[in-house]
Amino acid sequence: MTARKQHSYGKGLIAGIGVGLLFVACIAAWWIWYRLITDCWGSDDERLLRSLQTIRSQAQGWYLRHERSCPSVDIVMKDLGNEPHCASAEDPWGTPIRLTCHDGITTSSAGPDKQWETRDDVVFPKWR
Repeated sequence: MTARKQHSYGKGLIAGIGVGLLFVACIAAWWIWYRLITDCWGSDDERLLRSLQTIRSQAQGWYLRHERSCPSVDIVMKDLGNEPHCASAEDPWGTPIRLTCHDGITTSSAGPDKQWETRDDVVFPKWR
């Protein structure tokens, strides 16, 4: 093979790798967009449940990493940082979400009436 043919082969290889990397980047961007859209949309109840689950899950990790210290919702939200998530420190009705670490980690919302200890409160997990 001559030097000229080797040189043109190298350009084709580099172009192919570039196209492949561009394809992978597009797939990754689509996946992140899809996850955010599907996680962030939905009814108030669906978004609330996702927030309660996300906050509780992150709080469990914090609890184990910090010598069984119970974090606040603000700490959990900061701990989530730049991770793609749709968790909110407030429920859809503007009431702050509660996080408790008594006999397990529980997250809860006051519900649409914005009053605690009423029938419409939402507690995750429900069996607590």
